[in-house]
Amino acid sequence: MKKQFVRYGVIVCTALWIGGLSAQQVHFDPFLDPESKILPGEKLEEWGSSYMWYPGQLAAHMQEQLKKISEERCVNVGYPGGI
Repeated sequence: MKKQFVRYGVIVCTALWIGGLSAQQVHFDPFLDPESKILPGEKLEEWGSSYMWYPGQLAAHMQEQLKKISEERCVNVGYPGGI
């Protein structure tokens, strides 16, 4: 029992000693460094229109266009009924 208590104490003391260590006491802050520079961001691509598709709206539009093209292409195929 006494050996377990001593082992536990050694483990706790070691953990506290390791926890107290740190690589540096003062953390680096780039805003306080006079030699640091703020770089401008990348230029974003400018859109030619102001319209934005809702989720699924573009897919529905493209499917509708492909359906029209398919119907025009398959007019005289000879299958009964329509497509």
